[in-house]
Amino acid sequence: MFTISDVRTEYKKNPIGIDVEKPRISWKMDSDQRGIVQSAYQIQVAEDQDFENVIWDSDEVRSDENIHIEIKDLQMKTRTRYYYRVQAWNQHGEGTGWSEISFWETGLLSKGEWKAEWISAPSDLELVEDTQSPILRRSFSLNAPVASARIYATALGIYHLHESLG
Repeated sequence: MFTISDVRTEYKKNPIGIDVEKPRISWKMDSDQRGIVQSAYQIQVAEDQDFENVIWDSDEVRSDENIHIEIKDLQMKTRTRYYYRVQAWNQHGEGTGWSEISFWETGLLSKGEWKAEWISAPSDLELVEDTQSPILRRSFSLNAPVASARIYATALGIYHLHESLG
């Protein structure tokens, strides 16, 4: 038995919000035999989970590499989910079949896409001590059920997003 496991993009399992233009795919190979090595691989990328619309295909690549295989020549769109799968062959020509379907989702790929309003403390705010930091909040309500949502936030990692229901 020769199989593929632990398929990842940019070190992560199904990452959301990546900002690299040429993501790197990695995987592990498992075999119940000793001395088995990969001799070739193939990666496919699609816009749908069923792979009816394959938008990138490496075709069979003769290589034993399985770490950081760069997805080249794919013009990615911002805020888009891409599905991918991998298959490999060993030195005896035995194939793994396709791996489990994985995905990555792009975030905002260029600085010009960041459009937001700053959340900041009032300019006349007086703190009790110089070491205090104000708590900045922004609330919003939705008038309809949400099918899917993403929040792209940045504050050098110093923020907490909280969902309040009702």
